[in-house]
Amino acid sequence: LAAALQKIPASALIDLGQGPHVWTIENDRAQLTSVNLVRLHNGAALIEPSLAMDTLIVRHGVHRLQPNQVVRILND
Repeated sequence: LAAALQKIPASALIDLGQGPHVWTIENDRAQLTSVNLVRLHNGAALIEPSLAMDTLIVRHGVHRLQPNQVVRILND
């Protein structure tokens, strides 16, 4: 089962009262995207596979974003 799950940083998760979400980046703008959290483990969130492998997600500052807000991508 675990091999079929996607692993993302737990810091990317946000719950605004409607279940777990992540901010994805499309055309340099933040979009709230729902995810199905299976479990948290060692700083990672294991989710049901729903994000394309090349999906960019916000990992830090998730509580400061608004839908459609312009974001700048930083390489770390």
